[in-house]
Amino acid sequence: MIVFRVDANEQVATGHLMRTLSIASACRKRGLTCEFWLAEEKRDGADRKGGISYRILETRWDALEDELPVMKQRLQAQPVDWLVVDSLLCDGALSGGIKPDGAGILC
Repeated sequence: MIVFRVDANEQVATGHLMRTLSIASACRKRGLTCEFWLAEEKRDGADRKGGISYRILETRWDALEDELPVMKQRLQAQPVDWLVVDSLLCDGALSGGIKPDGAGILC
């Protein structure tokens, strides 16, 4: 399973979402399972494009550090092979704080 944690809302352009939807589409064509995790639901429905499942974390997109406990809890409940974080706020320290056991992370 590949999880994409993406910023997608009215304050941030949809580039993060469109870029990762393209990657997820290519992965799905190769038989991989993908899921999107978003801090909040996008009002225009763009987060539902492509028929890929998604989860709303009910966090603030601009407070990624505050999202760490939620991400850790989700990752413990649902093991993943890769976590791809496409956010303006992702840095090395943050990615080290959410790295899933036995999985890769791209930030």
